[in-house]
Amino acid sequence: SSRRRHTRYGTVTGVQTCALPIYGKVVIAVVDSELTVKRYKKVGNKVELVPENERYQKIVLEKESEAYIWGVVTNVIHQV
Repeated sequence: SSRRRHTRYGTVTGVQTCALPIYGKVVIAVVDSELTVKRYKKVGNKVELVPENERYQKIVLEKESEAYIWGVVTNVIHQV
């Protein structure tokens, strides 16, 4: 879902797993036992995981959701 940020096959992503998510940063989250890369937004008591690609819908995490933030993306390296 990160198509608009030019992430494509072969892209290497650096992730800091111990970092706390910050509003607007890109995170790797585990949702229903699957990894997803989305932009982190906290709205009230809810967390929204917002895709860069408009073809995907945002994921709203509530307290009872089986999801957690695995890490914060720190670097993206593209092949030439």
